[in-house]
Amino acid sequence: MKNNNPNSSQSYSPFWVLTAVFLTFAFMNGINLKSVLEQRDRLQNTLVEFQKVLPQAMMINQTVENLGHDLLSMTNQEARQIIADFKIAGGNPGK
Repeated sequence: MKNNNPNSSQSYSPFWVLTAVFLTFAFMNGINLKSVLEQRDRLQNTLVEFQKVLPQAMMINQTVENLGHDLLSMTNQEARQIIADFKIAGGNPGK
């Protein structure tokens, strides 16, 4: 791009401006990449922690489900009272 002043013979190059813009974008993307990699590491660590307790959670869930089925299958008055007090219903919860 040339200077519009007819008395000046100096020309300007956009090289330094474009280089500065490019370096700014590269710096910003580097920061974003670092943040994404840190977030991925935290997510992987959390996944490992959840995998450690998953079998125990599944066992507890199965135990409670079996207890509920046993309680619903009881026919005595005490079991009926517990079912009524805690509003226990058979079927698939949440569906």
